[in-house]
Amino acid sequence: MFRARFTRRAVLGAVVTSAAAAAVSACGGSAPAPTSAPAQPTKPAAAQPTKPAAAEPTKPAAAPANVNPPGGAVNPPGGAPAATAAPTVVPVQAAAGQTVVRVMNRNDVRYQKFMEDWIKGFEAKNSKIKIQNEPIPNDWEQKLTAALAAGAAPDTAAVYGHWFRIYMEKNQIVELTQYVSKDFKADDTNDFLPGQWKGMQLNGKQLAIPQYININALYVNKDAAKEMSAEIPGNDYSYEQMLAFITKMHKKTGDKVDRFGFTTGLTDDGFIRVISLIWGQGGQINPPDDINKFTFTKPETVKAFQWIHDIFWKLKIGAVTAADMGGLASQGDAFWAGKLGTMFQGMHFFGVIPEGLKMQFDVLPPPKGPGGRGQRASMDGYIIAKSTKAADQSWDAIKDLTSPDVEKAQAKAAYLIPSRRSGFDTYTSMFPDKNVKAVLSTTDEARPDPRSMWNNAAPTWNAIKPINEELFVVNKITVEEAMQKMQAAAEKAQKEG
Repeated sequence: MFRARFTRRAVLGAVVTSAAAAAVSACGGSAPAPTSAPAQPTKPAAAQPTKPAAAEPTKPAAAPANVNPPGGAVNPPGGAPAATAAPTVVPVQAAAGQTVVRVMNRNDVRYQKFMEDWIKGFEAKNSKIKIQNEPIPNDWEQKLTAALAAGAAPDTAAVYGHWFRIYMEKNQIVELTQYVSKDFKADDTNDFLPGQWKGMQLNGKQLAIPQYININALYVNKDAAKEMSAEIPGNDYSYEQMLAFITKMHKKTGDKVDRFGFTTGLTDDGFIRVISLIWGQGGQINPPDDINKFTFTKPETVKAFQWIHDIFWKLKIGAVTAADMGGLASQGDAFWAGKLGTMFQGMHFFGVIPEGLKMQFDVLPPPKGPGGRGQRASMDGYIIAKSTKAADQSWDAIKDLTSPDVEKAQAKAAYLIPSRRSGFDTYTSMFPDKNVKAVLSTTDEARPDPRSMWNNAAPTWNAIKPINEELFVVNKITVEEAMQKMQAAAEKAQKEG
């Protein structure tokens, strides 16, 4: 009987995909464009330094169509390597007395190998549960949103970013508070990052469990630093030291830029990279005690945005377009190719280090300013769909997937930072020649980016995004004008929804 019910749900899930565009349009979301993945990553090994290939970009008048994709990556949610083909789902055969639990999770090759191993171990311990493994499609936002609305979603799914807030507000997911109270001890809940754990709550209800952590870091091309005689700052560097360093990493021959000194995700949805540089300088897009009020015009916020803007448009040491990066659309690809001196990006790029990488690189935590490190934590975690007929069994799956031992196995297999702090040593041991421990030491103050927390998150960002592009992508308006416009647009979107 369950097989028959599952088959109808699967068919409905396929049918509702055609309605996805309308569903997402209502939410104001957009999906990442699937492209080919970087070369199969491998654990970075010590390599002989090599002089990076000289790029020959010039800084043309930028246009939104040419700007670096969000996060600088071509990857699906959370920065996982893109799948090379549309993921397939092979229906499982459930025996009498077994319950099938559909689990939608990351789709890259390494993660799917982890899932295969996890399923074997989980089913061996839970003989009455069969896991239906459903790799997440690249256009998961449309498909999952439509399936949740139609009551045809997988039982549990890995969700990312502001979509948590959308599904929470629509009452489409199961409250997990009672499960947490029953099965998690204080040591368990305290093992998760406070900011990420609380970010998955709404009105005091726990609605999701963290899957992994993505935080921000300054990636440094050590070969370029050696070439330019630029001393790499220590972990406690200031904003002044950062600016001096990235300026020195910029390489020009006459008026021609050979290698830009810096880049970051200027058009990231919800400022997921630049928010760290805003917070660290004491700026606040929202007051800490009220996420749905806005403080774009606060002097410290204006000053922080100006600091970032100057890097790209006054000092002109920051790469904005793909042309600035030698024609490479991904910031990561440009960095690995030696066409950037530094990039301020998420730690997910450790999962897409090209095999056989020659260049030497390292990472620094965000700089220290009057607002601290300003560290941002991703919102990556598991939900249970309200339409599930197997909530208890789905919880059993989530509980196991987020257990300390499984999180460590996930880190080893997929190069993802565990969402439990007890797994940090496992992750840092994978990169003994990198400054990873110093970056992870900033997680205690990490908090979700604003868009992941706003009410009416998608309409609010959709109102702000064009202004952000006017400011950073085409340099059409001043920082002061942009802050005034963003303040008004955000306030209006919050009221109108």
